[in-house]
Amino acid sequence: MHLKELIESAALQLARHILIPSITSLPSESFAEMSRRLSLGKEEALFLQRDVSGGGEGTVRIQAQSQLDELLKDARWDADHRKGGLKASVEIKNAYPANGSACIVPQGNGECVVYMDPLSFKPTTGYVVGMKDNSGIGNDWSVVWPKEVQAQYIHATTLIGKALYKKWGYTGIFGPDYLVERVGDRLQLRLTEVNPRWQGTTPYQTYNALIADRLPLELAHYVVKLAKSDKKVERTISLLGDVDKYNRHSVNSAGCFYIKIGAPKQSRQVLADMNGSWLFNDGLLSGKDVFTYQHLLSKGTSASLPVIIKVPHVGSVVGGEFAAIGYIIGRSDT
Repeated sequence: MHLKELIESAALQLARHILIPSITSLPSESFAEMSRRLSLGKEEALFLQRDVSGGGEGTVRIQAQSQLDELLKDARWDADHRKGGLKASVEIKNAYPANGSACIVPQGNGECVVYMDPLSFKPTTGYVVGMKDNSGIGNDWSVVWPKEVQAQYIHATTLIGKALYKKWGYTGIFGPDYLVERVGDRLQLRLTEVNPRWQGTTPYQTYNALIADRLPLELAHYVVKLAKSDKKVERTISLLGDVDKYNRHSVNSAGCFYIKIGAPKQSRQVLADMNGSWLFNDGLLSGKDVFTYQHLLSKGTSASLPVIIKVPHVGSVVGGEFAAIGYIIGRSDT
């Protein structure tokens, strides 16, 4: 069942406005036919997405039949296009991507509560070595979103979490991803996807929780998944505290950031050990220290920013990997 159908079947009327209009393509459907079904204007584009997609792979922006024809030179896209079933969505302009994270905790009475981590800013890039064009290059929690976005995020994520629990009995961590669209003088949250699993951002959200002095949802996730009795889950809820209070504090808290390091296209051997803590100052790294996460507990400044680098060790061979091969982690209010 698609997320749109899930929300509609759960009668979550208040969440409908966050959905981006989309259709499932028909066998060998043309760009004009898909545009007509989506009510696109003459200069508007759509996004096509295959069932298997991640990190920007499997998702393509299309604005003309010629672009679709070029795409179909790829045998995988051509096979999916011929049988139908591609997802076609309206392009949302004037929007910025933001990743969310939350945890569904059952209450033992057929209901659940949904605790959440802060919403990130997700920078994207036109091109970075080893990464797909316009893909995400990390996540940033250094800056807090405005109150209007925080309120929408809490409301929408709670509804989605309760729908997941009601339909499938899903518990634990899940990741709703959004676009924050500017509509006039307002900011409007638009849902792009939901990942019902432990997230790549989960360890960093744990750092964010420690920075903000709150119980990490990663811990709650493990208790929910491994607990053999409702009493242990109940104790977890008591430690997390009131869900509304927890969420208001969480989504209004600043945290760390991380930047992905992409792989080179051709194989390369790692010649230097960059793992550890560094001081980033005036465009240069200096003062390598023992690998520690204590640096994340104090903010850096534009003049002196402590960062942690995690990359393959000396002698490792990298090249052509789909996922990031390393990360730069830090915390700053600049």
